[in-house]
Amino acid sequence: MPKFSVKKPYTVFVAMIAILVLGIVAYTRMTPDLLPNLDLPYVVVVTTYPGATPEKVETEVTKPLEQTFATLDNLENIQSSSSENYCMIMMEFTDDVNMDTISVDILQSVDAVSGSWDDMVGTPYILKINPNMLPAAITAVGMEDMDTIELSTFVEEEILPELEGVEGIASVDAYGMIDTQVNVLINQEKIDEVNERVKAALDDKFAEAKEELDDGQAEIDRNKAKINSGKSQLSAGKTELADQLSAGAGQIASGTTQLIETKIPLQDKLTELNTKKTELETAKKNLTEVKTNIAQAKEAKSQLEIAIASLQQAKDGVAQLTAARAGLEQLLAAVQGVEGNTMLDDTAKATAIAGIMAAAGDPNLTSITSSAQIQAAIQQIDAQLAQIDAQLAAAGTDRASIDTAIATYQSQLDQVNAGLAQIDTALAAQNITADSIDSSLLEVENGLTQINAGIAQLENGLAQIEAGEMQLAEAQAMLTQQQTTMIFQLS
Repeated sequence: MPKFSVKKPYTVFVAMIAILVLGIVAYTRMTPDLLPNLDLPYVVVVTTYPGATPEKVETEVTKPLEQTFATLDNLENIQSSSSENYCMIMMEFTDDVNMDTISVDILQSVDAVSGSWDDMVGTPYILKINPNMLPAAITAVGMEDMDTIELSTFVEEEILPELEGVEGIASVDAYGMIDTQVNVLINQEKIDEVNERVKAALDDKFAEAKEELDDGQAEIDRNKAKINSGKSQLSAGKTELADQLSAGAGQIASGTTQLIETKIPLQDKLTELNTKKTELETAKKNLTEVKTNIAQAKEAKSQLEIAIASLQQAKDGVAQLTAARAGLEQLLAAVQGVEGNTMLDDTAKATAIAGIMAAAGDPNLTSITSSAQIQAAIQQIDAQLAQIDAQLAAAGTDRASIDTAIATYQSQLDQVNAGLAQIDTALAAQNITADSIDSSLLEVENGLTQINAGIAQLENGLAQIEAGEMQLAEAQAMLTQQQTTMIFQLS
């Protein structure tokens, strides 16, 4: 080490400086604490069960919790106590346990058994033992000229509120306080004496009430005779009233029965007409849709036939013009050969060209006497082919795909024809043709008109019946009113 220090003086100097700096920093930042934070391996679980006996608390709460806590990792010891209204379980773990993790495991174990508890069992309170829970200061209070009761009142009302308001104080608890109470003792002899006085007063009241009841009974007996004499008169009046009301009620019941017998067939007929109306409206809707479909299909068929005919005409024109152009090109080559022959004079050339034209067998070519005229004819054919190409391009095709376009249009035309055939078959099943749809629609509309007229008549008849029912109801109300009036009169 001395050799290293001599050889490396700067290294040793830097190391000493670093040690001094670290020491100074550690000294200035060191915070001594008389009560340092300790993570003790103890957990207390308190569970309340209001109104339960210690035996019931142990059976329903303590034992299930102990059984589930016994499976926790790093558990060394478990103790429990069951008291009235609550139980407390204390668990001791190994020193290397993570208290945050074990708290989560304890909470999961509580959730596993709490589902079977009674509704009165409270939520378990999990408490980790910490030195900070211990009181920081304990102070005794005493005061001259005050007894224990007065001192308790003074501490509770004056000292505790002031201390709780001081910043930094979490809580303040007082012990040794005395609460005053009032005990009420009942004297049974005085209660019996009061009961005797009350009983005597009640006996006097009962005697007076019995005398009044006897007088009332005599009055009731006298009035009974009067009531019996009036009963015979009331019975005669009731009999006459019942006969009159029975006759009126019979007439109303007869009229009501007749109206019901008339109303039921009309309602059945109205239901039948509404059903028939719905069927005709559905048929009208279907025939209208079929008519529209037929018109659209015929229009599409006409357009497809026109397109096919136009494409076929263009195809034939292309074939004819192409053949004519090929023939003209051959004649052009022959005529240019004659015109380029320097051994022939103009007369011989004209004669040779006339012979070539005559050999072509086309009388329209006999008037051609030079290659320039043939080239002009080829240009005319090219112009016609260009017009055909423009028409094909407008139709979305060209000379190379004209057969494909014709086949596509023909396939669409076949589909349209098949659709029309299906429509004809469906109409034939109903004894209708495409040409007679308009007449069928007219018949359906006439039927709807007649049904609507019949429905209006039936509704009018039902309205008259309902008016009659209202009249009968009013008559019944009047009869009931008369009955009530007569009863009051008889009474």
